Amino acid sequence: MAGELIPQFEAAIVEGISAVLGDTNTGLTGSQIGERLREVRVRDVDPKNTKWNRLYNALAHRQNQDQAGNCVVAFVIAAMKPVRFRNDPARFTYLQDGLNEVLIHAHGGLRVNNKGQVAKVKAGAAETLDEAAARTGSIRTVLRRRSIHPEVVRYCTDELLARNKFPCRT
Repeated sequence: MAGELIPQFEAAIVEGISAVLGDTNTGLTGSQIGERLREVRVRDVDPKNTKWNRLYNALAHRQNQDQAGNCVVAFVIAAMKPVRFRNDPARFTYLQDGLNEVLIHAHGGLRVNNKGQVAKVKAGAAETLDEAAARTGSIRTVLRRRSIHPEVVRYCTDELLARNKFPCRT
């Protein structure tokens, strides 16, 4: 995707990306959002808002200004550089899964790969939530869609994020 003009993303896709990366518990910190926005030269148009709204407003504003989605992809790549997660690789996997649940619906199907890059998927875009969950291979997504009790997920978090096939410990 590098070097090509990327079509604008639908507002729902930018919102989903912002919700994942701006999540209070698992996303970027406020200062990390500011640093990544500066890194990709996107103006922080609403720095006093909540993290995900701040990120959404900055990316949507720049995307509309450029009439292209390159700034959105650049931000995801900057945020997902694997070296940034050297002390917490499970967090990389968690954010990767969340982003992939959103990106699978965009531009014929996209994903964040293990190198932190945004790449096209061969099978094309997902049209339903079930299809997105199945195609992204996220155990966390499947459990959430099946309304598994949060305590079960909490006790199994490390194994789920590591994609461990062995049973969870309690």
